[in-house]
Amino acid sequence: MAEHIITLGDVNYISELFGNFDENVKMLEKQYGVSITNHNEKVKINGDEYDVSLALKAIDGLMSLIKKGESIGEQNVRDVMSLVADGDDGKIESL
Repeated sequence: MAEHIITLGDVNYISELFGNFDENVKMLEKQYGVSITNHNEKVKINGDEYDVSLALKAIDGLMSLIKKGESIGEQNVRDVMSLVADGDDGKIESL
């Protein structure tokens, strides 16, 4: 089991990342088989090392969109997960 903690620096980022009723994070958890929790400005990802690394790439991608002012919804999450699956997470910025 692996664990990774991300400090986001802004509580507002947490609410945007997690989405209404945590719908965004639930999609990530289901896709990658990980557990994602938050406390204050920190997000903790637990699971197998490889799955945690994929979830981390997806969260990093979503955070880059959030910091650009994007409102994150189901389609954004699906697009980011698709790019991560294809190894194209470097293209997330262009979404």
